[in-house]
Amino acid sequence: MIRVPDGQQAFAFLDAIDTDYTRYPKLILLDLYLPERDQGWAFLQTIKASDCLYRHLPVMGLSHSWLPDDISGIYERGGTSYSIKPVDPAAWVGYFEMARRYWWETVTLPANGLNW
Repeated sequence: MIRVPDGQQAFAFLDAIDTDYTRYPKLILLDLYLPERDQGWAFLQTIKASDCLYRHLPVMGLSHSWLPDDISGIYERGGTSYSIKPVDPAAWVGYFEMARRYWWETVTLPANGLNW
């Protein structure tokens, strides 16, 4: 897992591995309030509108928000899924286990994540 604190650093990471497909993530977990709402939306829109291969990576939007505009907004901007983050810190382990099972055991992704 690679964690970056904001969209600018996420793009710097993705640009740095531009042609090294073995280092590409299989999934991007995007906190929509990254650290502010506008930054999360801007990151998603930019990544999906780019000419780079990483535009094809699945993006799972995470948020505490139940707002219909946030939920529909992730899909309208090219996100792959939307998930409400747990409020209780103890629930995070189960939350990530569920996400891992779904993305690594239920869904079938291309071998290198970029063969779309």
